[in-house]
Amino acid sequence: MELMVCTVVIKLLTTQSIVHYFTQANMELVRKAKSIVIVGGGAVGVELAAEIVETFAGKTVQIVHGEHRLFHTKWASLSSWVKKWLTDNHVEVGYNLNISQQRVYESLVPS
Repeated sequence: MELMVCTVVIKLLTTQSIVHYFTQANMELVRKAKSIVIVGGGAVGVELAAEIVETFAGKTVQIVHGEHRLFHTKWASLSSWVKKWLTDNHVEVGYNLNISQQRVYESLVPS
C-alpha cells in the first residue's frame, strides 16, 4: 500500500520531543510533504518553521497556535518581529486555534 503524504503535523512540547519527532525518517516525510503544519508558535515551533522554509524551498508551512500572538509569554515586540519574518517567508500562522492529540492521531492514521 502506498501512502501519499500531503501534510505533516508536528507537535513539539520539549527538547526531547524534537529529538523524537525529527528523526531521519521524519526528515524524509518533511522532504516528501507538500505542506507542513506545526502545532505551537513558541520558540521551538517558530524555529522549526524557519528551518523548514530555509532548508526545503517551496514547502507550504503553517503554524497553528493556541494563543493570540506568537511567543505570547514574551515581549510583544519580539512577537511582531517574528510574525513579520514568517510572513515575509510565506509561513502562514493561525491564532487562537487548538488541536487535540486525538484529532492529530486520527488524521495521520489511514482508515
